[in-house]
Amino acid sequence: MLESVKYPDILHKGKQLEAQNFCMSLLEERFGNIDASIVEQVEVLSKEQLEALGRAKSGNFIDS
Repeated sequence: MLESVKYPDILHKGKQLEAQNFCMSLLEERFGNIDASIVEQVEVLSKEQLEALGRAKSGNFIDS
């Protein structure tokens, strides 16, 4: 599997989904049920953007 050409893509997509799920859980914890339009916006963020969102929340840059 590690030698597969597709393995890096699969790994990247897995990390992307993990970051999306983490950010969605942070948003739901803070705001409750999240509107579908917000979910769609989160789903198109890059991994780097998702990580920044997670850091902002954990760094208390978003009002708690």
